Amino acid sequence: MISGTAEISPSQKLLRLCEFTIAEIEHFVDPKDKSHPKFSTVSNLEFLMLPRAEQMTSQSAKRLCLDDVVAKIQRRGQHDCWDAEIETSCSWIECVGISDRSDFDLRAQLEKSGIALVAQEKYAEPKEVDKCVIRPNKKELGPAFKSHHKMVVEALKGVLGCLFRSSSGRGFVADSRGVVGLGFDLSWSLFLVSPFGHASRKFVTIKRSMVSIVMEKKLEHVQQNRDEAIKRFPFPPSSGPYKCAVFPLVKNKQYEDVAKRIIITLKEAGICLTRYTAGTSIKEKYAYADELGVPFAVTVDSETSVTIRERDSEDLIRVNVAEVAAVVKKLSNGDTTWADISQKYSAHTSGIL
Repeated sequence: MISGTAEISPSQKLLRLCEFTIAEIEHFVDPKDKSHPKFSTVSNLEFLMLPRAEQMTSQSAKRLCLDDVVAKIQRRGQHDCWDAEIETSCSWIECVGISDRSDFDLRAQLEKSGIALVAQEKYAEPKEVDKCVIRPNKKELGPAFKSHHKMVVEALKGVLGCLFRSSSGRGFVADSRGVVGLGFDLSWSLFLVSPFGHASRKFVTIKRSMVSIVMEKKLEHVQQNRDEAIKRFPFPPSSGPYKCAVFPLVKNKQYEDVAKRIIITLKEAGICLTRYTAGTSIKEKYAYADELGVPFAVTVDSETSVTIRERDSEDLIRVNVAEVAAVVKKLSNGDTTWADISQKYSAHTSGIL
């Protein structure tokens, strides 16, 4: 199957693009203790969840507490995969995948490179742990296996964990699956046994998030229609891409010069802004700003004062040119509200809309 064809259907639109922007986190945890110090900050949150059993019976998602769900999984000793889906205009789409891969990746690394990726665990108090490390004794293996010597040594590198004491108690027997399909009886003299400190292989939890899908559907969720022709994004002033838009009411050199001065002061104040010069009517310019989610629009219709429009309420106020940057900055940073600003400055009702 061509990659991505499972997600392509006329009913769900084309979800697989040429590229996805994906953020990936590999989080290493102790297999004996998978707790997280910050879990308590989200443990009481409730989510719409659809467990595996309910998926097989076509039941609806249930609102469950995260703490209860995690505790249930821990009791069962499950290594589960979690998918987060986002509701779109066409269907539910997976946007985050969380997979507990145990130590599969680390074991694969060990098998291919011969280098064990392990971590030492620090205890609060000293603790003695007796461990044995078993290594092939090449001096004894050579005479014992002759032409099979190299084959046995290579095979033993990946089979030492499968050794177990023979029924006679005189040595070890190797699992035949690990020694190239051959069952060899291995005596104690073929191995070097030495004590070694405790080392643990950390499990890996991989989280993948399709950032582009999350951002696109986030915009879809917040988009609003003022009417059939005009759409707007009601971003909060603190999080919108642009804080304000600046444009003259009409094409006039004096107004354009004032607009340029205001733009300079806004940029010096660290305010991200946009301007629109293609439209002929002020309504078209406001529609452009609304589609970008710009919360405030500064309209230059005088050389001494300007009109500031708030996106959601469409209310207008008159502000002196020298005060524009300070007013927009306070509104953008959340230091004041539009209601407070409206009481301080006079409302504008010239009917330019």
